[in-house]
Parts: sequence; C-alpha cells; structure tokens
Amino acid sequence: MDGSPAAIALLEASAERLGINIDAKVSNLENSEFAIEPARWELIASCYYLQRDLIEPIQEGLVPGGVAIVIALLAKSPYRARPGELRVYFKGWEILHDREGPDPSGHEVAAIAARKR
Repeated sequence: MDGSPAAIALLEASAERLGINIDAKVSNLENSEFAIEPARWELIASCYYLQRDLIEPIQEGLVPGGVAIVIALLAKSPYRARPGELRVYFKGWEILHDREGPDPSGHEVAAIAARKR
C-alpha cells in the first residue's frame, strides 16, 4: 500500500524479479481508501509513514502472534514521531526490536517490531 503509483511499480518489479507474490495497491490512507481487516494479517509494516489513527487498525488487523513493524522519522513536527512514542503504542506487546537513532541513510528514526500476544 502506497500513495505513489511509482513506488508500487518499483515494488512489483522487485517482487517479480525475486519470484515473490505480492498484492500491492495504490491507496490514499488518509482518505480511508483502504481498511485494514481485523485479525487477518500475520505481518503489517508501516515504514517511513506515521498516521497515528492507523496504529489501532494495524494492531487489530494482526492475528495473535502477528507482528507489526513501524518505522517513523523522528523530528520536532506533528507529522513525525516523538521520542518514545512508538513504545507507548505497543505497551504490553512482545517487543522484538526497539531502536531510535540514525538509519543507514542518516535519517533519525524510531523503529519498533512488536508481536501481538
């Protein structure tokens, strides 16, 4: 899921090259063009995109034992994660990975991987 047709095209090309089957869609999540079905997914990843009202649907969309991966830019802006914010959302979950700091490209990020109990 991405709002950019170009990003979806790149993803589909990479998946095809690797022999991976995916179902990628262009969608504007801010306009509710896609609903995350409850208890359907084993993995939901939200990478470099923070839409706070999607956190609960992401959590509810996972089956027990499913994993959420959330990576968000850190900055002093309402559109970016605050330090420690992702930890709060996943309090009570099994935390598999939790890190704040620079990513390989030098951007300051918060990254968490959490398993639903």
